[in-house]
Amino acid sequence: MGTPPLRTIAPRSGQSTAIGIALACVASAMNAGGMNLQRWAGARGSTVLNLVGVGLSASCGLVDMASFAFAPQSLLAPFGALTLIINLLLAAPLHGDAVRREDLLSTALVFAGVAVCLSNSSTDDISRTYDNLLELCGRKPFHAWVAFLVCGIALAACRLLTAPAGSAVACYPLMSGCLGGFTALSAKYLGELGKAGAPWEVMAMVGTCVPLFAVSQLTLLNAGLARASSLLIVPVFVAAFVTCNAIGGGIFFDEFAAFSPMQQRLYPLGLALLVGGVLILAGRKEPEKDA
Repeated sequence: MGTPPLRTIAPRSGQSTAIGIALACVASAMNAGGMNLQRWAGARGSTVLNLVGVGLSASCGLVDMASFAFAPQSLLAPFGALTLIINLLLAAPLHGDAVRREDLLSTALVFAGVAVCLSNSSTDDISRTYDNLLELCGRKPFHAWVAFLVCGIALAACRLLTAPAGSAVACYPLMSGCLGGFTALSAKYLGELGKAGAPWEVMAMVGTCVPLFAVSQLTLLNAGLARASSLLIVPVFVAAFVTCNAIGGGIFFDEFAAFSPMQQRLYPLGLALLVGGVLILAGRKEPEKDA
């Protein structure tokens, strides 16, 4: 358990990486479309459209899960920020939310961050045996990351319980984003176990975690959308989700170990640009409406 897991590394084909990126973009479009459809349907009392929106938001996780079979998690995670861009495009025509200059600045930062992360990510194909995959769960960096996320979720939950009504609404998407990181990680792990020929009982146990995390993530996100504009809730969710997804995958699957010294410097910079862009929108105090 104290030695690094053995692994076989081979370059991925450009076609495989492109498929993974395309699927990640589709998942972001489904997520943003689903959330805005739920909000639009809620304002008009349409149960059918609301169910369609819930279905889109829930099933985007399956598309995300499929994308992980084609590219590393740390490479695909930044594309989750496209949810923000699509949400921005939909919020004005569907809900009348005004688009500010700050929104355009945040969009530019998100695009820059995604570009930097993409150009400084590893595209190596790391193949592991079942025993190697089990060893990943025992690594101390992963334990520390899980403890950090659990403490963050607990603090956000305490804030919701103790703060005045409406003053801590950002805690909903924050917790949802953290749980989204667990959803993506467990989905990726399930796929790797399947490729390694893991026993069915192990596959079933990990497979149970995926819907549990996904349902919890969606429930908290919907709670936030019911209390505030999507132009506030979605940026906080995206910032938390992209960060937890990228760092969680990089730590658990040891993807950061394949980075060159230059990549180790530039990838965090790209992630910081991306998160900074979405947090500009999180500073919106009240939803604005076009006259």
